[in-house]
Amino acid sequence: MICLRPALLLATSLMLSLGCTLSTASEPAETIVENARIYTSNPDQPWASAMAYSNGRIVAIGSSEDVKSLKGGNTTVINGDNKFIMPGFVSSHIHPGVAALMNTGAQLIDAKSPDAVVLEVKEFAAANPQRKAILGFGWFPAIFGPDGPTAKQLDKAVSDRPVILIAGDAHSAWVNTKGLELLEITSSTPDPVPGVHYYQRDKDGNPTGWLVEAGAFWPALKKLGLGDKDNFIEAYETMLPMLSQVGITALFDAGIPVVGEGAFQALVEMDAEGELPLHYQASHFILDKQSAENALSEFERLKSRYFSPRFQMQAIKISNDGTLEAGTAAVYRPYSGLGHSGSTLFSEKELEALIRPIDKKNIQVMVHAIGNRTAHETINALENLRKENRYGAARHVVTHLQFINDEDIQRLADARLVAQVSPPWAQNVNQSFSSWETMLGEDRAQQQMRFDTMFERGLMVSMGSDFPASGVGFLESSPLYGIEVGMTRQRPGVETSMVLPGKDERLSLEELIQGYTINSAYQLGLDDQIGSLEVGKQADYIVLSQNLFETPARMIHTTTVIETVVGGETVYEELLK
Repeated sequence: MICLRPALLLATSLMLSLGCTLSTASEPAETIVENARIYTSNPDQPWASAMAYSNGRIVAIGSSEDVKSLKGGNTTVINGDNKFIMPGFVSSHIHPGVAALMNTGAQLIDAKSPDAVVLEVKEFAAANPQRKAILGFGWFPAIFGPDGPTAKQLDKAVSDRPVILIAGDAHSAWVNTKGLELLEITSSTPDPVPGVHYYQRDKDGNPTGWLVEAGAFWPALKKLGLGDKDNFIEAYETMLPMLSQVGITALFDAGIPVVGEGAFQALVEMDAEGELPLHYQASHFILDKQSAENALSEFERLKSRYFSPRFQMQAIKISNDGTLEAGTAAVYRPYSGLGHSGSTLFSEKELEALIRPIDKKNIQVMVHAIGNRTAHETINALENLRKENRYGAARHVVTHLQFINDEDIQRLADARLVAQVSPPWAQNVNQSFSSWETMLGEDRAQQQMRFDTMFERGLMVSMGSDFPASGVGFLESSPLYGIEVGMTRQRPGVETSMVLPGKDERLSLEELIQGYTINSAYQLGLDDQIGSLEVGKQADYIVLSQNLFETPARMIHTTTVIETVVGGETVYEELLK
């Protein structure tokens, strides 16, 4: 299935003249919404002014005149008051489990200097004397230079308890001296994956306190006593309502390394109690070669054990390289001044061998590929498997694709792969472009996030934020902010901010809505259930404070969600001001 650019049907006259699609419902509808401006994400019927639903599913959509026959004595009739309604957002790459857990610690995303980070951690520790260990999230490695931070610097904040601070890109962590002691990391401790996942060391081989890439720090959470079911229930009680507030009605959790099972237990239990307000698809995260050895059997165990009406295991996530900022994403030409070109966790042949038995069982994989070499090798592997398993049904995903060669974009389409991207990344946040120029040189720095080219080549492009590894806060990572950034390639609401190079890679509003709704539903394997407002699909929709098609691109971030509805039930409603 390849989704092409939808027609530009914007005029109100067209909205009202489009035909109605009715079910064979013989009984009155439970609920009818009329007098609204409904954008459906269905290219065959983009606009409607009314819809009816019963038992959580849409039974009619079209004009108010067309649905009036479904009104009965017990039908709830909602006057849409000309409000803009659209399908709920489907986030195809987000880490709400990680975010929920990190939200219980020190928040460092606004700390822009080493001293500011240390001060925030010191104040958080002082306010939480009962905590045996201090957790934090959101600092930026770039502020420390190529050698990264040191344990001695963090000791100035806390010296009597272990501290672990996860970086804002979730690809490294910073620990103090007590943290190194607790984790038993010494000069003789071998790196988890030498050159890929490692402990930064000084000239004498002693660990400095900077733990680079997932295998070097995620196992630490268990040693710190974090990540059991009760931790996650408490954390999700805050995080899930936040997702509903920004209009997310379905998501793909792209991985909770090491402690994921505690989250799955929590989510199934919450769903059983009616406390899961969205469709939640999860993944089994492959952190290193050791966890890859039993990837298939472990995924099948988790999938059979943890499921509920709104929760299921969807895919196996493979993190195959790092980031451009840290010089750990695999590229073809060496990074400036580093003398190397990054690394992949798995070689092309190893990746193909890892995925082969998974693909044969039609289980989806998502491969993290930020560098152009990683993208190329990943496509090679998946392309070969497509040839072997020609009728395979798995909707494999290559995620991020921040830096990709031109010829590989078309190969993604030809191999029927999903290109998963994060529109909030397409802005110069935290001086990211300067970092890319430093690491890659000007020519390669200007070839980032080629979103429009992907649509032009006919790719299935899904969208998410990768929050909390998005470089910005929760609200700034939300779909509405992502839509604005996708249209402008600038900081939301900052007209004078730098336009990220690649002005011709800006997207239209229709493309961005498509990416955040039906295309992402396709990735989740739920496009027959959600992602567009059509007869037979679930009544998952959001009511917005302004019509996106009548709002200037640079003002879309000012839009708020008035109401979020999942399965015909309101899960969020904006308080009257």
